[in-house]
Amino acid sequence: MPYQAGVRNIIATLGTALTTDQIRLIKRFAGTVVTVYDPDEAGQTASLRSLDLFISEGVNVYIAELPAGFDPDGYIRKFGADEFRKVVKSAKNIFDYKFEKLSARFGAGTTHGKASIVAEMLPTLARIQNAVSRSELIKKLAQKLSVDVEAVKAEFGKLKGERAEPRPAITPVEVRKGAAKAEMVALAVLLEGRDYVERAKHALNVDDIRSSAVRDIVNRIFALHKDNVHISPAKLMNLMGANPEAAAIVSEAASLMEMLSDKDRALEDCIARIREDAVKDRLRSIQQAIAEAHSRSDEGEVKRLMTEYGALLKAHKA
Repeated sequence: MPYQAGVRNIIATLGTALTTDQIRLIKRFAGTVVTVYDPDEAGQTASLRSLDLFISEGVNVYIAELPAGFDPDGYIRKFGADEFRKVVKSAKNIFDYKFEKLSARFGAGTTHGKASIVAEMLPTLARIQNAVSRSELIKKLAQKLSVDVEAVKAEFGKLKGERAEPRPAITPVEVRKGAAKAEMVALAVLLEGRDYVERAKHALNVDDIRSSAVRDIVNRIFALHKDNVHISPAKLMNLMGANPEAAAIVSEAASLMEMLSDKDRALEDCIARIREDAVKDRLRSIQQAIAEAHSRSDEGEVKRLMTEYGALLKAHKA
């Protein structure tokens, strides 16, 4: 309903927990996110949990709250899209939102409550990459709780910090394990910009790509490049809007971009793998044609095909 009502740039997790991979994909399209969760306890728990994920990935995140009993769909149906936009504009930043919820849960007027709030807030602050911003928020936390900032800093010093598991990089060896993966990784590299597209145009025969969907997307990228149009996952997904499969492929390729340890090497290896598989496909096709020519006793065709097969095999091994 929100999209139909004119609220664009909106996505739904559809009841599933938000993942790091999803946030990394979102980050390809937007640096700032406003999350809207149900105001019940489960919604608040999900919101608090997701905040840390957003912060770890360097995404600016704000939290908008709806009245009890409403989700975005129901709220827009009853009050309209303009009222929903007002709710979004009133979204709180991560510090204020989390502090408010923790204060309501533990109580900020007791020593135990203050200690509990600090214990919950510091792991979130530890994920903030900018040291100045992190330091200012630690001071703000101490001021709001009326405690000595040095005491908060001491607790922060004890914190080892929650570190997200490092995302495994896609290595050249992995790229060469499968044709489908090579095509997807090549597409991911092309999404990085004009320099990679220019190199691929000269090195890659698009017809060698096995997947017709990936082939169509690469052709579209080359056409945009020729017209000097900036290429981005968002633009491609909009252009592919009438083709859900193509849009899904672009989305998947975009999620691979952050995993590439060496994009130059990855593109080179992917193109090599695509070429190799195209040659193998052609060799198998010729072998089949030779067998069929033999069955027809067409020696002239057999000789021609054997010559073609030998030349292609020699060129492939060269």
